[in-house]
Amino acid sequence: MGKCAPCTRLTYTLAEGSEWHIRGHWDSDGIASMSLALRWMGTDRVESIGVPRIGVYRADAIGRGSGRLLVLDYGIPGSEYERLATFGYKGIVVVDHHLVTPPSNRAGLLYCNPAALGCDESIPAYSASLVLGSLLYNKPGSVERVLMAVGIVGDYAPYIDAAQKGSRETVPEAVVYAAEILRGTKWSVEELRELADVLDSPYRLLDIDCIRELVRAGAEGGSDAYRSVSCVWDDYEKVSGIVQEALSMLVEYQRADCMRLYKLTYDAYITSTIGRALAAQHPDSIIVLLHTIPRLQLGFAYIRSITRDLGTLRRTLEEAGVRVGGKRRVLVAEYTPGDEDRLADIISSSSRTVC
Repeated sequence: MGKCAPCTRLTYTLAEGSEWHIRGHWDSDGIASMSLALRWMGTDRVESIGVPRIGVYRADAIGRGSGRLLVLDYGIPGSEYERLATFGYKGIVVVDHHLVTPPSNRAGLLYCNPAALGCDESIPAYSASLVLGSLLYNKPGSVERVLMAVGIVGDYAPYIDAAQKGSRETVPEAVVYAAEILRGTKWSVEELRELADVLDSPYRLLDIDCIRELVRAGAEGGSDAYRSVSCVWDDYEKVSGIVQEALSMLVEYQRADCMRLYKLTYDAYITSTIGRALAAQHPDSIIVLLHTIPRLQLGFAYIRSITRDLGTLRRTLEEAGVRVGGKRRVLVAEYTPGDEDRLADIISSSSRTVC
């Protein structure tokens, strides 16, 4: 593994010009990444902050525009970024950590994703906030270090939860790394774990305005400032009730070897919340959640394992024509409502090879 050439050019590129538009994933890692970028670039150079259409992983979810575009923690495959490069932007910069196929044609793109490019082992790709913060700040202060750790803790929440419930699985290196980053700050992994849940609340209610407010607050004051944003606490209180109701409606309808397959129809984007809770509850199983959201006219398959690499399952889904993204132990695929049984059959039929 060598240095990632695009990553070495990141700071020079982001320092150029104005009219920047920042788009990030809607979860705690995306929010922390956007806060780090805005903090480094300055509000006077950033025209807008936002997220792609929540729940959708395609170039169309970002849409056309002008000026310069910075995309953070949005795990779409490289082919979608090739499409995005034709949407009218002056230049596109991508910082990510998802294990996806990188773009083959990088015209108009600066694509920094150590996990996808297989390079620069000096930057652990535990979160987009960690990759970005490591590149922007030679000596990050306590505010930046905590923001870098927020993304790690948010993405590795199921492992932290499983460990707290007595799982025999070893605590991942990423969580140990986050604890090291936090040393000397007033935050702990456990405290950030609670904050990540709060930060994830707005996207579950499709509250984009609150996400923007969080990004700006984090850029000004870091994780302490997140807690002063009133809308996020309102959303958190609403989501707590929604999650409990959804859990009561959850149906386990199939088991296949080490897999547990669940169905849920509920009008809130709580797919990862429910999936993570199930993974922490059953750390020795591969959790498959098929969540249909009537209001969005979309369904999402969320697949997570605490203990198993899902690479084989990912390849099976891709060979079956399913568009899937994610990381080694978590996969997400979009489906049309009514198509969940076919998707479940593809997943369960592969159980002998992945269990």
